Amino acid sequence: EPGPTLALLHSVQDLIVRRGELIGAGSPLSLLNPLVLVVDELAELSGGGTPKQQDEARTALRRIVALGRKANVAVVLGTQRTTATSIDVTTRSLVAWRLALAHPDDVHGSEALLGPGRRDAATLTKADAGAGFLTNGGPPTLLRVFDLPSDEVPELSRTGIGLDFTALRSWDDTGLRELRR
Repeated sequence: EPGPTLALLHSVQDLIVRRGELIGAGSPLSLLNPLVLVVDELAELSGGGTPKQQDEARTALRRIVALGRKANVAVVLGTQRTTATSIDVTTRSLVAWRLALAHPDDVHGSEALLGPGRRDAATLTKADAGAGFLTNGGPPTLLRVFDLPSDEVPELSRTGIGLDFTALRSWDDTGLRELRR
């Protein structure tokens, strides 16, 4: 839903800005609790929202990706549809590492994720369980992520893990006060 999604993205942005104050005051990155923001199915970010809300969500996400690395905030984006509409060029260029697990015969999908002229993921087949191409902007490297038959995959909990931004802000505020003493 667009409202809660935008609220979460803005909370993460606020946290990054507050951490910028800590870093500017000389705090070592190792003192900041790591935070990982996972966006599963990037194409559905603010899916039911208006075009303005969708644009606001994409802009907030790009800002988080761009500034997050320096604030000990990592972002993992996942999508099954690697088109220009689900991964815009600006967002793709900000992402440091890209992994394509499978895009059999989908040259355009492979290139949308790995970059123009990189069709490597289109060579993967269903028999290549756990294989993927990884790139950091250079030539993609084939790697094996896991090799687990689908009938042995454990049932995963479908409940999400809540983030207590109040506790994170309190921890960051305490660190900032300590630096100012």
